[in-house]
Amino acid sequence: MKFLIRNIHIFSTDGEESIFNFSESLTFIYGNVGAGKSTLINLIMYGLGGNLICTPAVKKCLKAVQLEVALNGRPFRFFRMANSSRIQIDDVLRSQKISIPQNQISSFLYNQFSLPDLYLALGNIEDKKIKLSFANFCWFSYLKQSEMDSSFFHLDSDSVYKQNAAINVLFSFFESGFLIDQKANQQYRELKRRIRRFEEGGDVFKYLENIFCNNDNSSETSIGAAIMRQKQQIANALSNSTHYSRDDVSDLLNMQKQLDQLELKAAFEVKRDRYYKKLTSLQRKMDESANNAPIKQSESNSNVQQLYSLFLDCLVNIGFQGVSKFDIVRMDAKTYMPILTNPYENREVSFENLGSGGKKTMFKICFALAVHRLQHLKPEYNYLPSFLIIDTPMKNISEREDSVMYDKFYHYLFELFSTELADTQLFVVDKEKHDLADYRFCEDVVLMRMTCDDWMNPPLFKNYKGL
Repeated sequence: MKFLIRNIHIFSTDGEESIFNFSESLTFIYGNVGAGKSTLINLIMYGLGGNLICTPAVKKCLKAVQLEVALNGRPFRFFRMANSSRIQIDDVLRSQKISIPQNQISSFLYNQFSLPDLYLALGNIEDKKIKLSFANFCWFSYLKQSEMDSSFFHLDSDSVYKQNAAINVLFSFFESGFLIDQKANQQYRELKRRIRRFEEGGDVFKYLENIFCNNDNSSETSIGAAIMRQKQQIANALSNSTHYSRDDVSDLLNMQKQLDQLELKAAFEVKRDRYYKKLTSLQRKMDESANNAPIKQSESNSNVQQLYSLFLDCLVNIGFQGVSKFDIVRMDAKTYMPILTNPYENREVSFENLGSGGKKTMFKICFALAVHRLQHLKPEYNYLPSFLIIDTPMKNISEREDSVMYDKFYHYLFELFSTELADTQLFVVDKEKHDLADYRFCEDVVLMRMTCDDWMNPPLFKNYKGL
């Protein structure tokens, strides 16, 4: 999903307007605590249909946001008032504007990329199902500061539905069997319903063939023509009704009524035949999909193993303590969270047992990087937006006390986005700026310093002085 965030226009309640322009490659936002770095990122996601984090500054100062994006190269503007459930979308090239509810943003975005809405079946296909939203996929593109060391992509959620959704978002890049094209599913059920309705009315079509056609070459056209001839004869007779008795006229009117009913039933029979053909075609496609399930499962397993390999590669390259290139990555059957084991050592490494907040943060970032790397290798799995926002990777790591981890992480991150992920837009929010020399995007980087007391590098809301 080629998704480029160009800038955000923030309107304040005091009339102040601020525009923040972003790089297509790397935007690095750094500065003091409380200057609004994370809030700026949250407002980007709010403009894309996310929920607003109402900090005191946001409550007091935010009036509206306007986001300029490019979807597959086409420019759009997303405008949303503070605490509004609707988003106004301006299609710049077509000069068209629409207003949609927040909960329809996924359908709008998927439509721009010619992607269907996806639903997760919980049990039987006719039973419960939940919709996979753009926000679900953004779990792997927007790493929130508040969740960096506390949640592993919501796989540890207490809600079973939310947990299942997260799991299947995770595997939607790989296991198509979990994903239902709702449109096709509805079509299948509707066709079966209509056919049952026709079958309850009897086989009128054959009856009409016997009455009117009496030949082996009968068709919908010949039956319709026969009915029309009969109706025309009755109409001609009724036009000369003065020559008939009252009972004769009554019989002619009854015959006309019966022919109208037969004509209607014939039309139903024709429709039924067409529905049968559609249902047969749809059933054949479903059977073909079922027959190919082992192949898809094999491909799925291959992709999952590739994801694990990329995940391990990321951990090794940043020098993650306690992990080696000889480790084996597997998935916990109960939680669906990755676990690393070593065949030569009696140890396991998982998000839950890491203990250190800094390690949890790095563990999570590496998994997100692996997902984006797999997306790059498998562009057919197109639901992941082509941006990655990492909000405070050094949240629990001191760049001075843990300088080795700090340098290795940033060196690997920038190297990755200079080569393999060069087409993915990267946002980094952190306390301090890392040296960006010797990387491809160094000429296209946007450095944004935000402070509370420097007018040259102002906070998000310039006139906010606290409550």
